[in-house]
Amino acid sequence: DRELRDGHATAKVWTLWDYDNLYVYVEVNDTTPGGVPTKDDPAWENESIEIYIDYEDNKTEMNSLAMSAEACQLRICRYPASYPDITGEGLFQPEFAEGTTYKVVDNKENGYVVEAAIKHSTSLMGKMGFSVQINDDVDGDKVRDNVVYVDALQMTAWQYTDLLDTIEFEGFVAPSTDTSSEETSSVEET
Repeated sequence: DRELRDGHATAKVWTLWDYDNLYVYVEVNDTTPGGVPTKDDPAWENESIEIYIDYEDNKTEMNSLAMSAEACQLRICRYPASYPDITGEGLFQPEFAEGTTYKVVDNKENGYVVEAAIKHSTSLMGKMGFSVQINDDVDGDKVRDNVVYVDALQMTAWQYTDLLDTIEFEGFVAPSTDTSSEETSSVEET
């Protein structure tokens, strides 16, 4: 629903998982690196990616991303020296950022790569709502010129979980909560 300016960024996104983390690898192709922001510049106006997660994957129009304890927006800036902390104004669950580690590799005029390990919520169920957004400052004025989504309908995914895609964890088995029987083994002496 929005016409992109020439030179807009594109990205490829890969995900992996284990029972501790969701691993997200985002390769951003961006030949216009934008201006390097200061702490006073709004984070969403600058070169960054945003990762949206809904651990409950409940996809309802009534479930605002900001109101769900199991959903979050994590924004990682291309220039971590300017924004070393993960941000997400209004929709931000600090506990998810605290459990997230990340690295940004700037490929200068070709773009940048973000690698993130996002700690799982206790409500991990084998699938989750998920999307990625790219914020792109084409002309270097520290004002976002393009917003690139997985799907054009996700323009307001920062508000509602029903707009997120779903990723499923292949091979997921719900961890057992039964601790009543412990297996023991013995070694026979010969």
